[in-house]
Amino acid sequence: MRTFGFIATAISILIAVNPSIAHAQSLRDRPLSDVPLEELKRRAEEGSAAAADELGERLFGSLGDIADEKEARRWFLRAAEKGIGHAMERLGGMAREGIGADRDYKEALVWYQRAADHDYPDGLASIGWMYFHGLGVEKSYEVAERYYRLAADKGSAAGMNNLGHMYRFGVGVDKDSVKAFEWIKRAAELNNVWALCNLGQMYARGEGVDPDPAKGFGLIQESANQGNATAMVDVAAMCLDGIGTEKKPDEALQWALKAAENGHSSGMRLVGDIYRGGHGVPVDAQAAFRWYQRASNAGDTDAVFAVFRCYERGEGVERDPEKGVACFRQEAEKGNEHAMTALGHLYYQGRHVTQNFSEALKWYGKAASKGESQAMFVLGAMHAAGQGVNPSDDTARMWFQRAAEQGHQEAARLLKLRGID
Repeated sequence: MRTFGFIATAISILIAVNPSIAHAQSLRDRPLSDVPLEELKRRAEEGSAAAADELGERLFGSLGDIADEKEARRWFLRAAEKGIGHAMERLGGMAREGIGADRDYKEALVWYQRAADHDYPDGLASIGWMYFHGLGVEKSYEVAERYYRLAADKGSAAGMNNLGHMYRFGVGVDKDSVKAFEWIKRAAELNNVWALCNLGQMYARGEGVDPDPAKGFGLIQESANQGNATAMVDVAAMCLDGIGTEKKPDEALQWALKAAENGHSSGMRLVGDIYRGGHGVPVDAQAAFRWYQRASNAGDTDAVFAVFRCYERGEGVERDPEKGVACFRQEAEKGNEHAMTALGHLYYQGRHVTQNFSEALKWYGKAASKGESQAMFVLGAMHAAGQGVNPSDDTARMWFQRAAEQGHQEAARLLKLRGID
């Protein structure tokens, strides 16, 4: 059974909500959202700042219109010159992501601050997001939390949702499901699409509230209907497993495909899972492999493991374990800590490669430096056993403690057995 929300949650733990891409209010609430595109262009050309801002939004692709990122940036700049805070915040997001221009974190921060100075509180939430991830500034959860709270107090749904995210996962603050639920619920009441999805997950799992999978499904579907591809993946998985709704494999495939069409790598992987398992469709190992490859190329870590499995077992592709190993190596060299750990495992076990403890230690060390707890745990075990290194109880203890601090339960259990807190 798929743990539906964790398809998205594993990502959300790392990225939180990006207010520059998914801003606080639904665009349907914007006063010019129903104006035809040509009429909007006419008003913008005549000097309407609001029309220029809305035109930038349309050209950005947020309302399903044909995206033209450079033109979107041009109209956002015109709206920003006339004091529109939303346009400033959007320009910050585009600078941060390198959309319509070169990526520039410093410029992004300038635009976010200008948005905040023009009473657009999502600018504060976006500054918090930069500190949360250490983009253009030194990473600081404490500073991120402060900006999220300032934004939330000024009515920013993105700030409320991101603050709830920190409490939900205990990132930078003590984990508190009740506080998380309260903040995310406030954001959802303002129609923040990410908050709707997160609130639905919390209802479905009973986080900070009594479990209500049906209500959770409804909220997540509402978010999906507003274009949130992460919510689409969750809806697909819930339809597949019958969580909060009847089992609907046909609908599951349609939602997963829709998420994939929106570029969501987890959606692509889920399509692969559906074809591999024959859920509502005939089993098609070749189609599954193709979707896993697409998801892997789009950056989905679990899909990299799926591609490896296909090569190792010859599922949907000619058996070639060495190509599977190459997939892990490619991702590891890009900086993917999970692929680094997997590559370490292969060298540790001598699985499809010559066993090499030194090479295993190298990759585990790289993964551990990026916070990967399983790599830390294995490093502790290797130092304790003297595999590839001289035995050292002190070094082993250090790695076990670091792994435990990252939430590794087996490391915590081992330390407790040894009487170490």
